[in-house]
Order: sequence, then structure tokens, then C-alpha cells
Amino acid sequence: MNSILEMAREVTTCASAQGMLHPLSTRVEHHREQNYDFRLRIAINLRKKQHATTGALKINPFLPYEEALYVTALGPEHVCILNKYNVLPEHLLIITRQFESQESALTEQDFAALMMIMGQSGGLGFFNGGKIAGASQPHKHLQWVPADEEQFPLLSVECPPFLHQDQPLNRLDGKTCYEAYTALAREQQWQPGKAFNLLITRERMRGIPRQQAEIAGTSINSLGFAGSFFVPDDGSAEKLRRHGLMTALCQASGYPALSPD
Repeated sequence: MNSILEMAREVTTCASAQGMLHPLSTRVEHHREQNYDFRLRIAINLRKKQHATTGALKINPFLPYEEALYVTALGPEHVCILNKYNVLPEHLLIITRQFESQESALTEQDFAALMMIMGQSGGLGFFNGGKIAGASQPHKHLQWVPADEEQFPLLSVECPPFLHQDQPLNRLDGKTCYEAYTALAREQQWQPGKAFNLLITRERMRGIPRQQAEIAGTSINSLGFAGSFFVPDDGSAEKLRRHGLMTALCQASGYPALSPD
């Protein structure tokens, strides 16, 4: 039986042939500051791409989702689809079959669906909890991408300087992940409507509180805290470099020592 990732690759081939995928081309630059490594993904012709696809945007692209992007069911409450506007290849979305708010609490079933992918293929699971945390859609969805230290250099940093808390994961199943998530929620006093980011690897779950959505003109989502920033053009990249990427992460998480004067 094919793995979910293998099925996703087959669907990618078909969807691409049908013109149903619109990947965003980027140029990757390595950046190092304060002894930390980062990846800056600078879009190529993003405005042209946005203009070409604006008419196809829906109020809720997940209800209904596009059949050409469907990969597989993930239990009775979730499905896995391709990210139509992906920056990274094999970027998968885990969406609820019925509408649930992206600002609502995550459930054991949400994590069980994600673990059906991670249990097979590892990688990086993440969640943008609300608009301030970088969520672009109000319909609840977790996300998954293949991951390695080259792409996401902050994942291997044990204690980065932005505000965060970690919970170890000794098993990749819904119950273990849900217990780690609820522990983080208690520690950081998350409530529905309070923005946060989650990063999930085989080893741990990292929770980051959010105070600001955008720093130095750049919107920051969960992948920023893994060391990967997406910017629309070279001017935005230069502005972010001048500001400082780690400084931006600290400010986004509400770390007072690196807040602007």
C-alpha cells in the first residue's frame, strides 16, 4: 500500500498536468546572525502570480475543497489535500470536513489526523493559531511539510531566544500530541481567540505565543520560528535583514527585551 506521501506525489503529478496547482517560485538565500542560521525564500514574480490567480480565490477554499487536490481521508473528521499555492513541494493541508474556526482549540482527533502522515514520513507538522499567528484561512487546518535541518535550521536549536515552551514527544499518536498541546495551553494560558504557533517534530512540540502578526513588513507564521521566512521581493528581504530576523521572531512572540524602544 502506498504511503500518504506517495499518494500526494501522484496527486501532485495529476493536478499539475491539469493546471490546478500554482506553486510560488522562490530563490533561497542563507542568512546568519547572532550565531543562528536562517533561510530567506524570496518570491519570484509574486505579484504577477497573484494577479493571475486572484479571480480563482474563494471565500473558503476548503468547503468544498477542489477534488483535484484531494489526497486521502484522515479518519472520519479530516481529509488531506495539497496546498494549491505552495512555496515548498509536497506541502499538505489537514482540514476538517466541516467548518471549524482556526481559532478554536485543537482536538485529539486533529492530532490523530496529522499523525497519520507524520507516523509514516516524519517531517514537520505545524499550526498557525489565528490571523496574528499567520493563518490565511479561517477554516481549521494543520499543515505538514518534509523537513530537515537544511530547510529549517532553528528546529535543531534547543533553546532559541524567542518566547516558547517545549513538550517532549515519546510517541507519534493523537493522544500523546494532544496531551502535549494541552500542557502547553495551560502553561501559556491559551484560550480560544488567543494567537499561537505550533511546531511538531518526531521529538517534540514547540509552542510560541504571538503578539504581532507582522514585523518589518513581513508576515510571520510558524515556519519563521523554524528558521524559514517567505518574503515577496528583494526589498522586503533587505528590510527584514536590516531589522534582524531573530529580533523579529522575539518581537512577534512578545519578548520584551527585544521589543522596539
